[in-house]
Amino acid sequence: MRTLCTIQTIMSLDKIEGKDKIVLASFENVGWHVIVGTDMKVGDKVVYCGYDTILPIKPEFEFLRKRCYNSLYNGFRIKSLKLGKTYSEGIAFPTSILSMDGGKFKDGMDVTAQIGAIKYDPEALEEQKLQSHKKYGPFMKFLLMIPFIKNILYPKKRSGKWPSFVAKTDETCVQNLQYVFEKYKRLYVYITEKMDGQSATFFYNNKEFGVCSRNLRLSRPNKIKGKYAVQRSKYWETAIKYDLETKLKKMSKDLGINLYIQGEQCGPGIQGNKYGFKELTLFVFNIFDITHKRYLAWDEMTKLADKYNFGVVPYICETVFEWNTVDELVEFAKGNSVFGPDILREGIVIRSIAPLPPDVNMTNMLSFKVINPDFAVKWGANDYSDKKS
Repeated sequence: MRTLCTIQTIMSLDKIEGKDKIVLASFENVGWHVIVGTDMKVGDKVVYCGYDTILPIKPEFEFLRKRCYNSLYNGFRIKSLKLGKTYSEGIAFPTSILSMDGGKFKDGMDVTAQIGAIKYDPEALEEQKLQSHKKYGPFMKFLLMIPFIKNILYPKKRSGKWPSFVAKTDETCVQNLQYVFEKYKRLYVYITEKMDGQSATFFYNNKEFGVCSRNLRLSRPNKIKGKYAVQRSKYWETAIKYDLETKLKKMSKDLGINLYIQGEQCGPGIQGNKYGFKELTLFVFNIFDITHKRYLAWDEMTKLADKYNFGVVPYICETVFEWNTVDELVEFAKGNSVFGPDILREGIVIRSIAPLPPDVNMTNMLSFKVINPDFAVKWGANDYSDKKS
């Protein structure tokens, strides 16, 4: 999981061709790079804020208003940018912006709360809409006092509470996992394209089917039609389109296990629909055996996907992990999506062929992502959350 604002020590400062007042800073313990002024020196401790951080309205950040202000968040969105051949992946400030004892600063210290920063997260904004309900008039308020009507409109298992048996999806960026280049050298891995959409989970556990967004369990759409009906979410649209309740129930019976699948749903109205899909499309990247508490290997997952007719994330290759630096891996992650020669891929996800438990700073398994910097620069210029839909 990528933290937003941390203390970091500048390891090196590289000149930028044609520029005299700025340099490119690299850090000792993370693999990010950021453009800074020449007043910063090697060995300085700084506050590093990654891209897609929203900084609050404070005097020290006002210089960002023209380029970074986001009206929906009422804050300043930090973006990736490219200057010539140089990528800048965030912003760095002197530690003087913090009202803390400088002697307590340690590399990696999370200072997000002290700064008041939050994450730019269009998917989370969509989730908030799923939790909001229509304001009813006096007649409907009266009807909602009748238990039978209330239970139909709002079943007891309402959206919100995350199932305890499901692990959330949140891949960590390789820039925060410097140790992998030594620890997993020569490990057999497979690589898939990272799709840019909405993370969704669908489970069948103890004869119960459920649908979750990235952070919430979502109640079934109301069966009552008409002006008072709550609009169906895209997550349930995906479940219905792929008949996932029937398929997961059959999978559970055939395999003799409880299970959930997780994937990225893409299409119209989702993250700008960069792929130009005409309809909602699901790309599964996890199948988890709840009964035996294990993730299925890639070959197991793809066989089930073929048998039960649902798609998986695009496969790139199987290889030996032989990269030595973050920069080498980022270069490999560049390129176009399998869905078009003019569509940049968001990045890649690397996982071990044989599923392994998570390591330091990983969430659910040995798995991490590498973002394509060209994608981050191009789409970082768009604020989907800042547009009315």
